[in-house]
Parts: sequence; C-alpha cells; structure tokens
Amino acid sequence: MKKWTVVSVMSAAMFASTAYAGGHLSCQLHAAEGSALEGQPKVTEFLWSTANGAANPTGPIATSIGVIDQGKAVGSLALDSAPIQLPPELGGLVHFGQAYDYGNRVALAYLVERAEDSSALPSQVVLMLDKTGRVIASDLIPGDAEPAPGQCRLIN
Repeated sequence: MKKWTVVSVMSAAMFASTAYAGGHLSCQLHAAEGSALEGQPKVTEFLWSTANGAANPTGPIATSIGVIDQGKAVGSLALDSAPIQLPPELGGLVHFGQAYDYGNRVALAYLVERAEDSSALPSQVVLMLDKTGRVIASDLIPGDAEPAPGQCRLIN
C-alpha cells in the first residue's frame, strides 16, 4: 500500500514539474518563457471592480478562446457565459489585472479579494485556461504574504 502511495505522489510531482517546467506560472509570464508560453501574447488590461468609483470597469475580455467575464456568482469567472471551474482557493472579488492571449490558451493575472484577504491586501492570482476554459495551471500569492521562491508579482 505504501509503495503505491509513493509511486502516485512521485508521478503527480513529475507531471506537475513537466507540465510547466521552469518555475511558477507567474514567473513564466513575467519572463515570457516556458514551453507552455511560446510566442508573444496579446496583452489586455482589465478593470472589473472599483472601490472608489474613480474609474469605469472595462467589461468582458475578448480573447481567442472566447469572451472572459465575471460569472453570475460573486467571485466567479465565465467563458462565453459558461462558468469556469476555479479551484476554491482562487475565488473572490476580482479587482483588475491582465489577460495574456497565446492563441489556444489564455493566462489571467489579477488581484482578487478572497474571503481570507482584506480589501487593502488582495491576493494575486495567475491562471492558465485552455481553449475549453479549463484551468490547466494556477499560481496564488496571498495578500498578506511575500511571494514564495520562484513566484513573481505581476500586478501592483
């Protein structure tokens, strides 16, 4: 039984390291390198939530995989009006960020106010969506924490 557990853990670790070799997704976007990030992306800035009302929200993001917008439920995202299944720790009120369109994949880097965050210290989320809207990689820097080794701040 223990042997299968070790094999399973090792297999999962090998898959994770080969899927996005070269560090956390946030640093891959920052450096624009890595096998999953070939080519120059089209970068679009977005603003979805404003606390002070000084700026107007930009609305949905048109990408090569479809239109990405806030979902119907608070803290959710949608692709062409269909909900995107986010890992639970990534859900929250999206403030602003950038979309990196690579053609058949889109990365989103944004500040989000999760239940465990304060509005003064939102978390940074970076996620990669495939053409079906499935999250294939993600990276989280909690609002009250410094980036871990290999993580990069993309949104200030």
